[in-house]
Amino acid sequence: MKKEKIYLVIFFLITVFLISFTTLPSYGAGQYELYIAQGIQKLNEGKYKEALDLLLKALKEAPDNREAKFYTGVAYSRLGKYREAERLLLEVLGRDKTSPEVNFELGRLQYAMGNCQGTERYMKQFMTYSDDEAMKSYAGSLIKECYESERGEEEKPYRVNVSGGLQYDSNVVLEPTNPIITADKKRDGRAVFLVSAGARLYENSLLEFTADYNFYQSLHFELNNYNVHYHKISPTVKFNIHDRITPMGGYALEYILFGGDTYGAIHTYFANLRIEETRIASTEVIYEYRDTKYWDTEVFETNSIRTGYKRTFGIKQNYRMDRIKCQILYYYNDKRAERRYWSYTGNKVGVRGSYKVTEPLRVSGSVEFEKRKHRGSNPNTASSDKRVDRMQKYTLRLTYMINKQMAVTVSESYTRNDSNLREFDYERNIIGLILTVGII
Repeated sequence: MKKEKIYLVIFFLITVFLISFTTLPSYGAGQYELYIAQGIQKLNEGKYKEALDLLLKALKEAPDNREAKFYTGVAYSRLGKYREAERLLLEVLGRDKTSPEVNFELGRLQYAMGNCQGTERYMKQFMTYSDDEAMKSYAGSLIKECYESERGEEEKPYRVNVSGGLQYDSNVVLEPTNPIITADKKRDGRAVFLVSAGARLYENSLLEFTADYNFYQSLHFELNNYNVHYHKISPTVKFNIHDRITPMGGYALEYILFGGDTYGAIHTYFANLRIEETRIASTEVIYEYRDTKYWDTEVFETNSIRTGYKRTFGIKQNYRMDRIKCQILYYYNDKRAERRYWSYTGNKVGVRGSYKVTEPLRVSGSVEFEKRKHRGSNPNTASSDKRVDRMQKYTLRLTYMINKQMAVTVSESYTRNDSNLREFDYERNIIGLILTVGII
């Protein structure tokens, strides 16, 4: 009987031990949950570095845990480590695309990165899935603020930018609008000065009236006869008839001095219809009529025979996705001049784009191809064939935003013209360094 009691006691102790062992959480599970809790507390206290250290420990022990990933992403975001934050938050969103808090954090992250398209996308998803009216209102204000900040000067009623810098030109004799002259290829450096200004003169719910002004002056180091002095003023009316359809039209007057002589005056009448198909895509339909008057100069002695008009029909397809902007274009040009051999029809296709590498650094460029068929034979050439040009142009620009009002740009453009008439073959390369300052 005594042995039976001993066995019963042993059995009871073993049972209690087993029950206790199976009901206790594992040390690892409890530990990462503790790290998460402590990390959240540090986030609330604004101690983001300490929070990140704790949350990384939680993520190490539980790499697939949703809370560990989410709050680690939040900590990275608060510390300005945006790429690490975006990677983790997107992983969490991949599991639950309807999560309000994850969409909000991603929207807030995109706002901090200056990506307005991303801000709009995630904040609108947050507003769809959230019931918090106050936070939805805040999310909407962030979208608006982001676009206003991105457009910056465009949102102001007026703006004035001043630019100055240096350029190296490998073929100066082609200045300023590419008439071929009987001169050898010449290279030179020049200082350039530019002013770009604009003002919103009137606005109501139906239309917006603006005016822009541009000034350009080049000062060559040696070839002073090729200095260009240029003015352009352009009033424009935009009609706000629909959220996705925006027609606009206007007029531009350009006046050019070349080497101190009056070179040309251009009157341009233009119309543009912009259609927003989606959040990231839009199409522009363009018509332009340019009436040009040229005067003979000391350098271009027969410049006036190019006087005439040019009609342009074009279409642009625009895409805007996060950090990338892209534009695909096609133009048809019909140029008429006093001499038929300066008249031509032409087709131009091209691609332009820009990419925001980081918040201050942007790279942009373009590739364009144009074919021109002239209407008459040039009597100043050895051949009686009508001139046919095939032109290609490549540009590349790196812009660094020193601050919101100041930027420096390094640029290069290369143009090559292949003609069936040897006299009109040429190449041109321009390298520039420009500093731009926003005065207003």
